[in-house]
Amino acid sequence: MPTLQDVAKLAGVSSATVSRTFNNPELVDFATRSKVTAAIRKSGYTRNETARSLATRSSRTVGILTDTFVSNYFAPILEGASKLLGQYGYYATVAATEHNLSDAESTDSQIRAWRSLIDRQVESIIMLAFMESADLAHLAKEFPKSIVIGTSIDADQHQCITFDHYIGGRLAAEHLLKNGHHNIVMITGPTHKQDSVQRGQGFIDKLKEHDIQLGINQIFIGDYTFQGGRNAMRKIIESGQNPTAVFAQNDDMALGVASECYNAGIAVPKDTSIVGFDNSNLSTVMSPPLTTIDQPLMLMSRAAATLALNISYGRAHQTPLENPQTHFIPTLIERDSVANIRT
Repeated sequence: MPTLQDVAKLAGVSSATVSRTFNNPELVDFATRSKVTAAIRKSGYTRNETARSLATRSSRTVGILTDTFVSNYFAPILEGASKLLGQYGYYATVAATEHNLSDAESTDSQIRAWRSLIDRQVESIIMLAFMESADLAHLAKEFPKSIVIGTSIDADQHQCITFDHYIGGRLAAEHLLKNGHHNIVMITGPTHKQDSVQRGQGFIDKLKEHDIQLGINQIFIGDYTFQGGRNAMRKIIESGQNPTAVFAQNDDMALGVASECYNAGIAVPKDTSIVGFDNSNLSTVMSPPLTTIDQPLMLMSRAAATLALNISYGRAHQTPLENPQTHFIPTLIERDSVANIRT
């Protein structure tokens, strides 16, 4: 079985350099890292991670807690966080709760998934804001080495990566108003989610400033899924409202709205305009491409990963990385799913 010394000999470097490449790759220049990596691959050398973790009392892993793997919200967060962690010799391990359970079952599932990460001795946990803020705050208090993406909680504000969902809702309303839309409906996310509440409130407040008030029959409850968007749009069509525009509070639902419009022979944007939220990969593949509110999920996840690394570095008395940006502001990405109907 090849040894670390074998790798060093193949790469033409010292054993200390090979060890540093494993443990602190950011301290090794790119050319040297490349030689060591090639030697590792050629020799077939593998480390005993369990023994190393016991010796260093560091698992070099960061947990990511989410509610579903299939959401287009989750993919860029996992990609951004895992890539940054990998640059510093750390790894991401993911746990997901069961989706669409009753409140009691959902809480149990969340706690089980969260504890499974702790049992794996992760250095810290990045939690997506899919549960109520009070529950997130409780978990963060019990495990202070936690970072929350997407919302602010009472405990340890510096460990939250926040986004102004309220401003995002206002931007969506402003864009529809600018294009002459007054007959508008909104499809919300789950009512217990803070981001959904804030997006909806921003949207409603902006419309009110222009003397437009959404009635209860113009607000439909969704669940942030493609099927949820289809179901909500079907109800809108069956209600006979014929809105000129639909604001769907995420891109998954916006695509579901577009799909149901297609099935019903409703042309987008000629008959009905659509605005989404998140600027996910879906927004560019929809036909027509979707106008949406950009939430920079890749940047937010990298910021969370940086905080996670600093938690680990603090435990190991290492110099922390530069503090990342922790609050992000939305922008509107204008594409082709909104028609200008001003007369």
